[in-house]
Amino acid sequence: MLKVVVIEPSGLLYGSEYCLLDILDGLSDRGVSWDVILPQGGGFDELLKKRRISCQFILPRFLHRTPSFRKVIPYLRLYLHLRHTAPDVVYVNQAGMLRIVSVAARQLNLPVVCQVQTLEDAKLVSSRPGLHANVQAFICNSQFIARQTNVDEKQKCTLYQGISQESGTSVRRSVSIMGKSSVRIGILGRIAHSKGHYLLLNAAKSVIEKRPDARFVVIGTGLTKRDTELFSQAVLNANLSDYFEMRGYRSDLNEELRRLDLLTIPSLAEPLGRVLFDAARYEVPVVASNAGGLGEICQHFGVAELFESGNPVALAQCILDSLQNLPKVMNDFEAASSTMLKRLRMSSYLSCIQEILTAASLRTMCNVSWLGDAE
Repeated sequence: MLKVVVIEPSGLLYGSEYCLLDILDGLSDRGVSWDVILPQGGGFDELLKKRRISCQFILPRFLHRTPSFRKVIPYLRLYLHLRHTAPDVVYVNQAGMLRIVSVAARQLNLPVVCQVQTLEDAKLVSSRPGLHANVQAFICNSQFIARQTNVDEKQKCTLYQGISQESGTSVRRSVSIMGKSSVRIGILGRIAHSKGHYLLLNAAKSVIEKRPDARFVVIGTGLTKRDTELFSQAVLNANLSDYFEMRGYRSDLNEELRRLDLLTIPSLAEPLGRVLFDAARYEVPVVASNAGGLGEICQHFGVAELFESGNPVALAQCILDSLQNLPKVMNDFEAASSTMLKRLRMSSYLSCIQEILTAASLRTMCNVSWLGDAE
């Protein structure tokens, strides 16, 4: 049995946590035992409890906002827990935690595997070579992130995300839009400038001028209540309240996505784009930014209609072109996304993760690359 302690500093339910959950679920039956260190009350802890995965509520909620002097006791408890459990591997789910984990790993001689999932993670890892000493593998979630991560190539792995193979339950869009008085254009995820919400707002006026039947559906909230309020106010200031529906956070993706005719993913430099995989499973055609890991994956698998990142005019035109040719866009997306989902087989992804963890436990660097199964 391979003993792995996981450090998850946010405990919230975003893309990286759901990706981690897939790993915890998938490898629990493959000879890996988990012990997860995280804050309590963020939502992720409840999912772990239901699975009877060991949890240690050592870290404070909103760690990034906690004053340095208040982090001393949680960090000391983390160190003592690692010393007591003596795991085979420490798995860091967000690279920011390397600053404290690397100290403990050196003192206790523990091997580390670190996920690098955002540009912020990549910049931190690249600028702090002192954090690399006990890390056997940095796992980058796209070639885009891998290029931004300046570490020894022997330590660098690039893995696209594995996708469970159950299909969505949506009705075919070419049928669902018949007779409707409006077309619904969605955006799904945390409300933020980086996710392209304000870019979509800028593009919306141009779309509405030519397609007054267009309605924009915002699914999700900001990281803080203030973030949500600021975007709602921006919609109001643009005199577009009648055209925007603020759905807030929703857990039933099937219900939300089947209401849409088109999903936009206008992120400025999205490292991966889990939303793309959700849209593929539920057969909702996508308009996406051509930048970052998102653009890379879309081009790699030939899915989505792409526009120039950060350009609201290009986004508006891409939406209009897609609406004009919606039946064809739907059929093309369904065919390409079906192939993508089959190639991103979860079992293959989990085998790569297990290989990396096993090598790390043996103090061996593991350079693995998986961009989906061969066609």
